[in-house]
Amino acid sequence: MKKIKLNTLFKWAVALFIYNLVAKIIIYFAQKTLPDFYRVDTSSLASLTDSASKYLESLFGIIAVYIVLWFMFAGIVLYFLRRSWGEKSEKHFTRQLLSYKLHTVDCKIKPNT
Repeated sequence: MKKIKLNTLFKWAVALFIYNLVAKIIIYFAQKTLPDFYRVDTSSLASLTDSASKYLESLFGIIAVYIVLWFMFAGIVLYFLRRSWGEKSEKHFTRQLLSYKLHTVDCKIKPNT
């Protein structure tokens, strides 16, 4: 198995830090469009559905933001995994990743003598 270099770990840390910072800013601005949920009228089912329909676009928007951020995170992790495994071909890596087979490392253990 290939050892991961310190330079690669540093790149991982920087990429995840930048992702975290960008995600925090995006989520902050996306949540500003949502209402204060302690002010939503929940006294009856009709008033709750009225409130939900009023803010439906905002709720779908924030769900879309979270999905995009999840795919960004997965992309960063997969990119660095591919690089650390020494894969050069993106097509080959994607085909292996989406296969149903269990991926293992061939590890030979020497008996104690």
